[in-house]
Amino acid sequence: MLPCGIFRDTFPSAGPDLAKLLFGSFVAGFTERRLPQMISKVTSRGSEVAEGDDAADR
Repeated sequence: MLPCGIFRDTFPSAGPDLAKLLFGSFVAGFTERRLPQMISKVTSRGSEVAEGDDAADR
């Protein structure tokens, strides 16, 4: 079981620090869903371009 002091020692001590933590958590959660979609779009476009270059070389 975790000691109770770990929460007291690691929690943001000031309001601006708490705001930064909440904002960073929101951005990380939002990016978690969007990033894989962006990566798949970029890789599919890259493979289409590479296939087009191969066809032009033939």
